[in-house]
Amino acid sequence: MINPQQPDFTLTPAHPGRPEFHYAPDGASAAPLVSIVTPFYNTGPIFYETARSVLAQSLQQWEWLIVNDGSTDPAALAILDEFRAKNDPRIWVVDHETNRGLSAARNTGFAQARAPYVLLLDSDDMLEPTAAEKWFWFLETHPEQSFAGCYLVCFGALNYLWTGGFHDNEANLERNRITPLVMVRREVHRAVGGFDESMRAGLEDWEFWVRAASKGYWGTVVPEYLAWYRTRENHADRWANLSDEGQAAMAAALRERYPDLYAGPFPAKTRVPDLELALLPEDIPGENRLAKPAPRLLLLMPSFIVGGAEKFNLDLTTRLQRLGWEVTVVATAPSDHPWRYEYEALTPDVFSLDTFLEAADHPRFLRYLIGSRRPDAVLIASSREAYRYLPYLRAQFPDLPILDYLHFVTPDWMDGGIPRLSTLYQPFLDLTGVSSGHVKEWMVARGADGSRILGCHPGVDTHFWRPDLDCRARVREQLGLDEETALILYVGRLEAQKQPDVFAATMQRLAALELPFLALAVGDGSWRGWLEEFIAGHGLGEQVRLTGALPPAGVRELMAAGDVLFLPSANEGIATVFFEAMASGLVPVGADVGGQRELITPEVGFLLPRSTPEQEAEAYAEVLADLIRDPAKRAHLAAASRERIEHHFNLELLGERMLALIQAAAANRRKAGPPPVQALAHHSARAAVEYVRVFYEFQRVQERFAQVNRERIEVTERLQRTLDNPPMPKAPASTYFYFAFRALLLPLVPALRRVTGAPGRWLKTRIKRLLVRE
Repeated sequence: MINPQQPDFTLTPAHPGRPEFHYAPDGASAAPLVSIVTPFYNTGPIFYETARSVLAQSLQQWEWLIVNDGSTDPAALAILDEFRAKNDPRIWVVDHETNRGLSAARNTGFAQARAPYVLLLDSDDMLEPTAAEKWFWFLETHPEQSFAGCYLVCFGALNYLWTGGFHDNEANLERNRITPLVMVRREVHRAVGGFDESMRAGLEDWEFWVRAASKGYWGTVVPEYLAWYRTRENHADRWANLSDEGQAAMAAALRERYPDLYAGPFPAKTRVPDLELALLPEDIPGENRLAKPAPRLLLLMPSFIVGGAEKFNLDLTTRLQRLGWEVTVVATAPSDHPWRYEYEALTPDVFSLDTFLEAADHPRFLRYLIGSRRPDAVLIASSREAYRYLPYLRAQFPDLPILDYLHFVTPDWMDGGIPRLSTLYQPFLDLTGVSSGHVKEWMVARGADGSRILGCHPGVDTHFWRPDLDCRARVREQLGLDEETALILYVGRLEAQKQPDVFAATMQRLAALELPFLALAVGDGSWRGWLEEFIAGHGLGEQVRLTGALPPAGVRELMAAGDVLFLPSANEGIATVFFEAMASGLVPVGADVGGQRELITPEVGFLLPRSTPEQEAEAYAEVLADLIRDPAKRAHLAAASRERIEHHFNLELLGERMLALIQAAAANRRKAGPPPVQALAHHSARAAVEYVRVFYEFQRVQERFAQVNRERIEVTERLQRTLDNPPMPKAPASTYFYFAFRALLLPLVPALRRVTGAPGRWLKTRIKRLLVRE
C-alpha cells in the first residue's frame, strides 16, 4: 500500500497499522500453487518483517523454502530454529553446510520447489498482501510470459519508487533494471540452466535474465507496487559488481557472451487480441480456500478513481468493517486507479482486474475469488462489466445473494446509465438499493419490479467530516483569507455532468459585483484546460483557483475552512460531496435534480431548477451573493446542515441500512428459483448484438483510420512540395504547417467535442496554438 503522489516509506507491509484480512488456509494440506524461495545468510531480526509479509499473503496455498546459506551468527541461527519449530507444514528450512552465495541458494530452492511457480524473495525484503496471488494468476493467464515482476517501493537507506523492470525490454541489456523480487516459471529456470553459481559479487540475477532472453524467455510487470526492496547506502560495499566499474564490466561481458541477443531482435512477448473469437477458459488453477471467521462482502466496482460514488464505496467499506465484516474489493474496468491506495488503507484484499488479467479471464477469476473467500453477499456498485457477468455468476452460485446499489440516473448516457443496466439485469439480482426515491421511480416506470428496490441513503463519517475551528484558522491563513471573505468550494470531476461552464459563469458574475470571496475548484477532468483558460481570459485568477484532485484528507481541510459548497450539476442522484460538506458545516447550493431534495431542504440550503446555462448562472450568482453579504445567514444554515446530517445521514446509519439490504437480498435468494430461461436467452442474444455492433463499429474506425493515414501521407507530400516552392511570402515553417493541416484537423473538432464535452471554439484555439509557433 503506497500513495505514489505522497509516499509514506514507513508504512511497510510489516507496519502494525496496516489493515488486516483473515488470511489463513482452511486446512494446510493442499498442494502448493507457489513456492517462495528465500536465501538466508546471517540475517538479523529484520527477517521477522519478511516473514510477516509472507504469512499475510492473500494466496495461502504456498510453501516457503528458507535456504540457510551456511549462516554462522548465533542470533541468526536461533531465528532459523524458531522457524524450523513452527507448526506449519508449509515452511521448510533447507541448509547449506557452507556459504555458497545467492545463486546457489536460489538454485537449491528451485530444486526443492514443488510448485510450478517460484517467487524469489530475499530475506530482508517484503511483499504486499496480494503479490503472490496476482503474480500466480498473471502467469497462469499469460503463458507467453516467463517472469512476472512489479513496481517497487524502495525503502531503508534510500527511499524512492521504482517502475523499471522487464517491460523496459532492451534497456535491460545496457543496465539491470530488474530486482530479484519476481515470480519465475520453474520450468524456465531449468531450461535456462539456473543461476550462475560462480558469480558471488552481485548481478548474478542480471546475467540470468539476459541468458534467459538469449534463449527466447522474457517477462513483464504487473503495474502495481507489490513489493518492498530494502536499500543500503552503498550496495557496492557488499557486492563489488554493483559499483559503477563493476556494472560497466558486466555490461561488456554480457555483450560479448550473448552477441546474437544484442544484435536483435529482443524476445519481448506480446499478445495480439483476436476479435473474431473470444475463448472463455473455465478451469480454476487452484482453490486457495481461506478460513472464514467473519462475514464477508465482495464489492464489485468499475475502477479506483476519485469521485462521489467511489467515496461512498470507501465509506461503506469503513462502516461494514466496524460492524465486523471483511470486504474484498474488485475493480473491473481499465484505469490508472489513482485511489487504489485509499481502498488498500481499509482492506488488503483489493484487486484491479485489468492490471494482471485478460478480459476473458475475468469471469473465472471472480469464480475463484468467490470460492476462495466465500462471501456472504456480492454487491455491484456501478460496474458495467459485473452486470454482464451476472448470468454467469448466478449460474455458478445459485445460492449466493447478489445485489446492487445505484446512485443516480444519467439520461444522456446508455439510456439512463447504471439504473438502466440494473433494470435489464433484475432477473439475476436479488435486490437493488437506491440512494433516492427518484431512482426507484425512474426504474419502476421502465418496467422494474419495485418490490425488489429499497431505499438506502448514503451516509457520512461525522467524526471525519466535521467543523474544525483550528483547521479552519490554519487553512484560511494559508489561503490569505480573513473571516469576512467567503470561501466557496466547487468539488467534483471537471466534466460536463458537473457543469464547469455554469460554475465559471457564476463566478464571473460574482466577481463583477466586487464581493469578498474566494472560489476553489477541487477536482480534475477533461474540462480543466477550458476552465483554466476561462479564468485567465476573464481576469478571475485572484478569486478563482484550481487545486486539482485532492485526497479525502485534503478535501476535509478545505471544507473545514469553507463556507459554501456550490455544485451546479446537470444530473445527480444525491451528490456525495453534499453529505460531506453539510457534515463539515457548509451551506449547500446546487441543482434540484435527482433525489437531492431528499437531503437538501430549504432549512439547510438552496436547490435551483435546471434551465439554460446563462439563466442558471444568473440565479446561482444571486443566491451566492446573498450568502456572501450575510455571514449570519450562512452560519445559521451551516449549523442546520450539520444537525441534519448527524440525525439522519451519519455513517452508522449507512452500515445498518446496508446490512438490512443484504439481509433482504438473502431472504429473496432463499425464496427465488433459477432465472427464467427467457431471461437467459434474452441476455445471450443482447450480448451477441452488442458484440456485433461494437465489432463492426471497430472495423469502421479501422477503415477511417486507414483513410486518415492516406490523407496524412498526401498532405505531407503536398506540404513538402509547398515548402520546396512556397506560393506566398517567406514565413515560419509552423505557418505552412498550420494551413496544410487545417483542412485535415478541423473536421475532427466535432468528434473531439463529443468525446471531451469541451466547446468547439476552445478546441479550435487549442489546435491553432499547438500547430503555430510564432
